[in-house]
Amino acid sequence: MKTTERFAETLQKLLSLTPDRIALFGYAHVPWMARRQKMIDPTALPNPKAQLRLFQIAQHIFNADGYQSICIDHFALTNDPMTLASQTGTLFRNFQGYTTDQSKVLIGVGASAISKFPQG
Repeated sequence: MKTTERFAETLQKLLSLTPDRIALFGYAHVPWMARRQKMIDPTALPNPKAQLRLFQIAQHIFNADGYQSICIDHFALTNDPMTLASQTGTLFRNFQGYTTDQSKVLIGVGASAISKFPQG
C-alpha cells in the first residue's frame, strides 16, 4: 500500500501533465470476476477509512491546483466543458463515469478499467 506521502507525490506527477480532466476511481477488488486479482492479498489493501483519507488528499491537491470537483469522483479545470456541463445540468453518465457527450467509444486505462466499443 502506498503511503499518503507517496500518493500525494504520484498526484503531483499527474498534475505536471496538466490533464483537462481527472477521474479518480477507487480500486475495485473483485477476484471472483477478475481472476488475476486472486494474487492480491486483500489485507494489504487500504481499509475504508484509509480509502476516504486518500480521496480527501487527492481532492485537496486537485482543488488547490485549479480543478473543480465534478460529482463524486471527477475533477476538471475551471474552463473545461465538463465544469460548464456540471454547472448547467447537462452532464452525461456512462458506466465509466461522467462525460459531456454520448460517445459510443470509451477507452479505460488502469487495473480495473473497462473499455467500450461499438463492436463490443
